[in-house]
This record gives sequence, structure tokens and C-alpha cells, in this order.
Amino acid sequence: MSITDLKNKLETPATKYWEWSGSQGKFFFYDKEKKDKFYQDSLLFIILNQTSFIKGWSDQESVGIYSNFIKDFKTQKLTVKTFNNNLIAEGLYSEIKDKIKSAGASYNKGVFIYNLESKEIEHITFKGSSLTPIIELKNKFKDGNCISLTKNPEPKKKGATIYFEPLAKVKVMEVDDFETALLKGEIVDDYIKNYFKQKNYDQKIEEEAKIIEEEIDIENITFEEPQHPDTYVTTPY
Repeated sequence: MSITDLKNKLETPATKYWEWSGSQGKFFFYDKEKKDKFYQDSLLFIILNQTSFIKGWSDQESVGIYSNFIKDFKTQKLTVKTFNNNLIAEGLYSEIKDKIKSAGASYNKGVFIYNLESKEIEHITFKGSSLTPIIELKNKFKDGNCISLTKNPEPKKKGATIYFEPLAKVKVMEVDDFETALLKGEIVDDYIKNYFKQKNYDQKIEEEAKIIEEEIDIENITFEEPQHPDTYVTTPY
């Protein structure tokens, strides 16, 4: 290891990785130091940047599944692997989605946010049922918008499973909050651009995938991924 390796070390700007608990109708993040999950009823934030990726669990190999992060499912290829480095599929999402599903993984949307309560850069992963309000707000859930996410009081049912979706609303933001979010957005943009520029790209995507895998807890409830996820992501770099 040389001193330049320290300069090139890529560290996530997100201080928390949130996910939605469909069974409780709350957001949560996992604190590695305290080894516990912490729940919150709502989130108020400004969207900074968005990516999409594949994540799941292989029952056959008893190991997690991850992919590289992309910005556009129409043009950017996915490389989906297990954490023991076995290749599951490679190509455009439309070409490999059946292999992904049969392997035990699904479409995930990652959103970097400026949390208006904590005043920090944070990250939310949407998957399964929590994607529904994002799909419905696809023309409003854009970078720069202020969003309030709370529990939808109307429960949903899939088979014998009762669950809740987050209720998303677009909010008016303060000028000072928007100006701060612009600065935070530059940090996230630089991080994502450097992520794609890394020479040891395969190693970096695995490192980042492990960060998300460690920070969030996957519920044992799975739902169909959206049929056209490319319509819910931003344009590629």
C-alpha cells in the first residue's frame, strides 16, 4: 500500500442507510456499533442523486447477491454476482431479469438524500412494496425535489401478508435548505463520478455493495420488481 492509495480510497458520503419496514410501516437503519435497528415514522428530505442496482440472497449458495450501480437500465449493463464471486448474469436488465429473479435477487433503487432533520447526507433503498409510491411519483420524484415520506394508513395485503407502503408527498422547501442541498449534492455527485472512474472497478462495486448490505436489513418479504425500472431512474453520466 502506498500513500496514493489513501488519496484514492473511496468512502461513501452517506451517514445512514435507511430502508422501509413494510410490516411496521416505518423507516429503519442498522447501527453497526450498537448492533441494533433504529426506527423512524417519517423522513423529510431533498433528493440529491439516484442510482439503481440489484441485490438479494442466494439460498443455493447461502450468500448475498449484488451488482454494480447504474443510472439507466436502457443503456448501462449490469454485472450481477454473489459475494463469493460467482457470476449470475451480465447484460441489460431486460435481458437478464429472469435470471436475476430466479437467483433470488431483485431491482433496488438507491436515493441519496439531504435529510432536513439531521442535516446530513443519507441514503434510502427502495425495493418491493416500497417502490410503489416512487413509481406513482416518477414525474415528481426527481433530483432537487423536497419529499415527505410517512406511513400510508391503508394497509395492503399479499396472500396472508399484511404490509404498509410509504406515503410520499412533494413539499415546498426553504431557500436556505435548497442552497445547502446544492452543496451536499456536489459531494454526492463527485462520489458517484469517482465511483465510476475507479481503476479497480469490480473491487469498488463489491466494497460499496457490502456497505449497503451491512447497513440495512433485508426483510423476508419479496414483491415483484417494476416492469420498466428504466423509467424511474435518471439519465446516465
